[in-house]
Amino acid sequence: MSSDRSGAVLVRHLRMAWRAESIILEAGLSRAARQLGLLAFAALIAAFGLAALDGAAFFALAPIWGSALAMVAVGLGDFVIAVVLLAVAARQTPSQQAVLAQDLRNQAFAAVELDVELATNTLRQFARNPFDFVSGSIISFLVSLFTSVLKSQGKARAP
Repeated sequence: MSSDRSGAVLVRHLRMAWRAESIILEAGLSRAARQLGLLAFAALIAAFGLAALDGAAFFALAPIWGSALAMVAVGLGDFVIAVVLLAVAARQTPSQQAVLAQDLRNQAFAAVELDVELATNTLRQFARNPFDFVSGSIISFLVSLFTSVLKSQGKARAP
């Protein structure tokens, strides 16, 4: 693999990894927004709905248990409802898109690691014997140049 081509492949893999990271970030932000929406809705329910229920429960329990125990029972009921809503919000799972993006990111980084390893091996080969490396590159360049010239000559002669 030539250094220009391996550089292009490395850049392509890095771009793919960058895109996967941005997809993961977008999916995470979307999930966080959904969770925040659920939490805000839970707070709205707590503010308006529970105020009415608290009043009704207090007035129903006060004659039986007294004012203090009725207020404790109403408060404990509020805490149970809040815990249930928080548990529902915490159970939000990553989307399938986020899971696929994480897989893509892992593949891209594996490809980048392979590209770096190939480049490192090429540099080691060059460091060990630079003349063999250069002469092999020059020979492959001359062969491709010669092939191109022959193809252009064939096209020029064709009627």
